Amino acid sequence: MRKILYASILTSILYLTGRFILVSLRDVESPYWGITMIPVIIFVLAMMEITWSRWRFRELEPVIRSLIVGRRNTAVGRWYRMCVRRMYDPRLCVATSLAFLPLCTYLIIWHVRWSFWISDSLVGWYDRLWIILAMAAAASSQWPFANISLFIARLPEKKLTINFYAHRDASIMAFGSFMLKIDLGGVALTFLAGVGLYAAPTASSPLVYALLLIVFIWAIVWFFLTQYNVHRCMVLEKREMLDPIAARLMTSLVNSLENPTDENLKAHNVARDVYEKIELLPEWPFNLRNVLALVSGLILPITLSAQLPGRWARCRQSA
Repeated sequence: MRKILYASILTSILYLTGRFILVSLRDVESPYWGITMIPVIIFVLAMMEITWSRWRFRELEPVIRSLIVGRRNTAVGRWYRMCVRRMYDPRLCVATSLAFLPLCTYLIIWHVRWSFWISDSLVGWYDRLWIILAMAAAASSQWPFANISLFIARLPEKKLTINFYAHRDASIMAFGSFMLKIDLGGVALTFLAGVGLYAAPTASSPLVYALLLIVFIWAIVWFFLTQYNVHRCMVLEKREMLDPIAARLMTSLVNSLENPTDENLKAHNVARDVYEKIELLPEWPFNLRNVLALVSGLILPITLSAQLPGRWARCRQSA
């Protein structure tokens, strides 16, 4: 995956170098370098997020080893590494990229109408060809991230042992913060795309703006869906811990009613204290600060996207 990141950086440098040479040879008056840099940044950041998420997912192997019981520790490690390899299989990522290529071509040429504002047609088509290929390559991230979601969704089916007192980075809650960072990364990339559309000399069709809003809404939905599956694991573990103490608490209560001695009352109070302590254990892998981070990260992009249709209307009137 590091090779892919380096290749994306090298490709971006070659594209910018080729564009500089082409602009100089064609003597283009307004090459719009500022707007051109936005897709380059999105492309490189998307490749960085894929590389980082793979590294982070592999770093979580000790957490999985501590969570999954009923198998040998080495077998769990081999199974987990196999899952990660399948998530980030380069061939399947390329296949995903090719599947998104027609959609990227359709949106960029007919709806976004990228670089049609450049007077020189050769430079315009040079930009369009690159951004189509770059955005299709960035769309390859949908394969690993969809598989990450599937992996988290299947966690409740496993026999897990959760240590609620372990550090967040060494427990199942690490998956919660991991999903949040992936989500915020996607929001940041979508926001940059919105900035590019807003800064462009001509505005795109309302379909593109509607897609931006859908992506932001999906970011919230995806966050809670992935967190809910981790939540299910935590609730199931708490239920297994509560069942024996609940039975003991009920027995001590009956004994205290039938024979209210100090010994029976003490046993009941001890069981009740343990039950209440288990009840206080967390059931969600995130806190209020995580939710506020996600919501605050979405306010500005949604506000910007909401203004884009008005900008499109104004551009239509001026045309």
